[in-house]
Amino acid sequence: MSQFVMLLGNPDVPRKHPGVDDTYHPKKNLDLEWKDLLERGMTTLKYINHKNRVFKGACSNTIFLRTPISKEDDALTKRIHTGHTLDFYKASIQNEKQLPIEFHFAGHGNAETIGPMSSDKRLTPAVVAELFDYIAQSCDLADTLKGKKHLIFNFHVCNAAYIDVSDCVTDDDIQKKLLNQSVIGKFYQQMIALGYTNITVIGYRGFYQGMTNGSNSFVTDTIQSNPGKLELPINKVTYSIERKGQEDVFSLPKTDLGKRFHVDLEPIRNGQQLRHI
Repeated sequence: MSQFVMLLGNPDVPRKHPGVDDTYHPKKNLDLEWKDLLERGMTTLKYINHKNRVFKGACSNTIFLRTPISKEDDALTKRIHTGHTLDFYKASIQNEKQLPIEFHFAGHGNAETIGPMSSDKRLTPAVVAELFDYIAQSCDLADTLKGKKHLIFNFHVCNAAYIDVSDCVTDDDIQKKLLNQSVIGKFYQQMIALGYTNITVIGYRGFYQGMTNGSNSFVTDTIQSNPGKLELPINKVTYSIERKGQEDVFSLPKTDLGKRFHVDLEPIRNGQQLRHI
């Protein structure tokens, strides 16, 4: 295994008496937020498998954003989280000698934070980098990952590569903003500071949407209901930053449309539909 889908959260199920009784509450459905996160993770996993029809290197389970299961965890948590923690796949990661290790983050995002559906539960990209390193350290995997030839972090969320390009004259202007202002740029810089100098970080500019059957993923320019809205496949709007030696190497969309289409952030600024981005 070399590809892993990691949810930007830690799903749970409703309990009868939280903190006292760890049995499942039979009259309550799974929280909408966690159901959404799980569905996004599975859509991302299907997309990866669709793209890798020849080589099957993706882990069949989604990974929760958490440390290894411990004796302090209750019985229900142990049962539903087993097989969904990074340490569970430690041997697979250690034994992979040829292919890069890829982490595909699934969840929601805007131009500043990433996480589950509720905007107040999201984290800054620097905190996500620190949390990832903390989880890797707790699994005794940090040194292994830092020693790999190549790590790839791919953000399947809205606007992880968003920057305002209206005042960018050249590609150099775009690259500078991408490094210093975007979610992927801030995550990248924090990971470098933590010692992960073998990385490529990927993201998309626009509102990310994945087909539920995994056949394709694309971005739109707005979250408003608009039949005429722009839709572009993600391979047309991919931004990446890669560390090569001591240099930051950028890859931008090839077309001017892919780099410069207008992204309507006005609903975000007005506080509308935040739970759906």
